[in-house]
Amino acid sequence: MSEKILQGKIVKKLKALYGALTFKFESPGNAGVPDLVSIIPHERCPCCGSTARVVFVEVKNPNGRGRLSELQKAQIARIQDAGGEVYVTDTIDIVDTLGPYPGTVGGD
Repeated sequence: MSEKILQGKIVKKLKALYGALTFKFESPGNAGVPDLVSIIPHERCPCCGSTARVVFVEVKNPNGRGRLSELQKAQIARIQDAGGEVYVTDTIDIVDTLGPYPGTVGGD
């Protein structure tokens, strides 16, 4: 399976499980950003008032040869330093580890 096909499967599964709105993420002038940005809706959080979780997903080729470039590592670090959640995967199973709230698994 190609990276592009895996991205499509991840997008479909995020939508099916959580009603997530997921975009292929491209940022002109900012090479190395993660492939996908997903907005996972949830009920209003009593402590912060948010109604969604935003996660970035970098999809690597599932053939086992996909590696993060130094630029990708730097961009991921920038996102994380700003408080963002970033996941790197070469499998659709990543979707099962994302829930509507940080620290949740699946629909927990």
